[in-house]
Amino acid sequence: MSELTETLGRTIQARRKALSLTQERLAEKAGLSSNFVRMIERGTRVPHLETLESVAAALDTSVVALLSAGDESADVAAPLLGLIRARRLSAEDVRRIETLARTMFPAGEVAHG
Repeated sequence: MSELTETLGRTIQARRKALSLTQERLAEKAGLSSNFVRMIERGTRVPHLETLESVAAALDTSVVALLSAGDESADVAAPLLGLIRARRLSAEDVRRIETLARTMFPAGEVAHG
């Protein structure tokens, strides 16, 4: 399979273990067979988008987070995305946050951290 499929499988497995879930429990929560979960984690099967959405929900994360594992910019943005989701911020609220961030961190300046 492809590198993306293998990375996705490792990411799902790592998230599952971080939540102390067995493959069987993840399968149950996602409405899948435990055999299919094993194949996804090994990278031998590519889940359909709807299946990936079910897996992400069962792992209390997003499809974007599962697919962007290893992407440093996505990892850095994860807490902000979590806040937006947890507070159920509106599109207008998100635009206000973006405006504030652009004011605080003007283009051309390099952030250190």
